[in-house]
Amino acid sequence: MVANSLYPAFIQVQYESAYGPHRMTLPTAAWSAAMGSAGYGGYLNWLEAEVDAKMMIDDFFTVFKVALAVTTHITQAIIYTMSSPTAEPQPQRSYPVSIVGTSAISGWDRGTQRTYSCRTEEFGRFKLTILDAPVDNDFAKVYTLLSWEQDIIDVLLSSDYAWSGRDGAKPTTFISEAVCLNKRLRRAYRIL
Repeated sequence: MVANSLYPAFIQVQYESAYGPHRMTLPTAAWSAAMGSAGYGGYLNWLEAEVDAKMMIDDFFTVFKVALAVTTHITQAIIYTMSSPTAEPQPQRSYPVSIVGTSAISGWDRGTQRTYSCRTEEFGRFKLTILDAPVDNDFAKVYTLLSWEQDIIDVLLSSDYAWSGRDGAKPTTFISEAVCLNKRLRRAYRIL
């Protein structure tokens, strides 16, 4: 496996904050058009049972929206596959959605970044990075999650789904959460 490859498949989540559009990449196990019942294909989860792609994405969005400001909208998820670790990603399905963030945090969100780091079964890393995420103005590293954050991590670590690290292995253990100001966003927003 090529280090940090998105092979064999990934989901690109597109969302728009009050300040601009963003994309998030979530690696997955291999995707198959022959699986699933909603027309978006599916995966073999880590228990080797079939999981519908739409259901997996919806379950993630159900917990993920709590991390987003009420002015942020998730607009679509695009399923990509790769024929090899170095191949160009090929879009397979586009799943349009209209989901609004529900965060109750009233702190700053412009130009912020939350990164949740996990370890995979093969000791690789899995990271979930959220841009323009509301923060409570505390930038200390976090090792114990709030309940809504734990819900997100539980979905990503669950064997019932097919989320994967960039090493192709199942994410298994939460390590930490880092909250910071994203320099590239701050420059783009002209707030430096």
